[in-house]
Amino acid sequence: MSLDSKAARGLQLVLVSTVLAAGALSTALWLTRPRADALTPAERLSGSSPERAAESFIEAYQSGAFARAAHFATGPLAKTLAVRPKSLAERTETEHESFVVQESHRLERERLRLSGVLVREGQAEADGRAVSLTLQKHDDRYLVEEITW
Repeated sequence: MSLDSKAARGLQLVLVSTVLAAGALSTALWLTRPRADALTPAERLSGSSPERAAESFIEAYQSGAFARAAHFATGPLAKTLAVRPKSLAERTETEHESFVVQESHRLERERLRLSGVLVREGQAEADGRAVSLTLQKHDDRYLVEEITW
């Protein structure tokens, strides 16, 4: 083997190693990329109280992030949201509304019904849209079971 063929072989090994490392890095970055429907640490904690779970659900639903809203739901509602077409997100975009709880009712089997209104900034509660959510406790968090607009 001549010196030139040894250098060429070494250069080939360096290039192949570089391509493999770049491919491995690209794959790792792609697999760990943040997704739109992924829950943030704050959202994981947001199911710790019925009010936080309701607010998180409504915020995700209003923004059209139905897969994320499904993380705050249970039963048929979660299944419906998980398969909801993303094209519907464009039709549901509205100005941000906050959920104001006006009544809370304990139901059977660790279920709770929150009734209130959705209000825009500066809007009086009396002018808000009525909304009612039924939540059920699952392990250490609350999930929306039913919503009535």
